Amino acid sequence: MRILDHPLRSVFISVFLIGCIITTAITYILPQVYASTVRIKATSIPVSELQSNGVSSDENNENFIGTILELIQSHRVLTSVIARLDLTDAWGKKFNNGTPLTENEVLLILKNQMTLTPVADTPLIAITVYSSDKQEAADIANAIAMTFKEFYKNSTSIETSVDSPGQVATKTGVEIVEPAVPGTAPVRPNIPVNIILGIVLSVILAFVVTALISLFSSKTGIRIQKSGVAS
Repeated sequence: MRILDHPLRSVFISVFLIGCIITTAITYILPQVYASTVRIKATSIPVSELQSNGVSSDENNENFIGTILELIQSHRVLTSVIARLDLTDAWGKKFNNGTPLTENEVLLILKNQMTLTPVADTPLIAITVYSSDKQEAADIANAIAMTFKEFYKNSTSIETSVDSPGQVATKTGVEIVEPAVPGTAPVRPNIPVNIILGIVLSVILAFVVTALISLFSSKTGIRIQKSGVAS
């Protein structure tokens, strides 16, 4: 039994083409999402001071970065971002037919649209914001960085978990190393990858459908043959 023999060959080609058309159409229908990233640098206790107190600089850096990540996405910082950009009204128009969203609703959306990533082997933190509007993504990312910089400047100190009890990381400031700019191309959907996956899945689906039809036809033929003999 050869599943690509005529007339199954036409079935295979039809299923394959339909699969490719559907996946390609879905890829182009999906909303485009842009990403903008701002990189900041927050500094704390000088390394020389840490070492003089018997505290590992590597360990303190991990604790300090973890604290900074939590502070950036804290309620106090993000609600200030929401107020700065008036996102309750802006996103009410965008997501809720013009009706302003509540602060908590905007906060939930904002957290889902942002990621915080420590840059390996550096004291930098990348704040990335995703949006269907490239300018909005850049504006929000920069607003988060600026708001956190102001929050950090106005704080007297930030406690971190280190070996020495009561050890406090004295802040020295936040620097915006690389401001966010609007993305030049969408990051989602990944059109080339989606089309390739669509082709692969269409081939698999075509083989499965063709094999099932061939198997069903073969079994039907056997039953008919036996019926003919019995008759």
